[in-house]
Amino acid sequence: MASTASTSSSSSPQPTPAPETTASLPPGTLPPAAAVAAGPPTTKAAASVSTASTAARTTLPPTTAPRSTTTAAPRPTTTAGGYTFHERDYTFAPTSFTVAAGTAVTIVNDGPSTHTWTADGGAWDSGTLAPGASYTHTFSAPGTFSFKCTIHPVMQGSVTVT
Repeated sequence: MASTASTSSSSSPQPTPAPETTASLPPGTLPPAAAVAAGPPTTKAAASVSTASTAARTTLPPTTAPRSTTTAAPRPTTTAGGYTFHERDYTFAPTSFTVAAGTAVTIVNDGPSTHTWTADGGAWDSGTLAPGASYTHTFSAPGTFSFKCTIHPVMQGSVTVT
């Protein structure tokens, strides 16, 4: 009696990995396009390119640096009855200016922090100015007046009244 043997395998066949091939390039010879995408060779004398390793690499598009956004500092303005300047980024803009006697000077807090506009001699004091708030003082007598922010004493300036 003839017997037939049959064999069965419970596991599915595994794929055979691609053979890794290496090519040496003489000096001055350009590598294949796949190697160029992978980057420059590490030595000048000879470079080897592995097709198995370069095929698995992913080339990402170059990124661009984020654009810098700079907001111009507000400029002081002079109207028929007054002059306006600003507090912003922990500075007065401008730090010094000249106005005629009788001019109403308005300060606007354009920064994200609270500030004050206070005369060194106490001739005026805005009190605490929240972001977006303003204060107006009219200069009636000529002279040069120094001022500061009492919250941030490094913020200083002067107004000359003519």
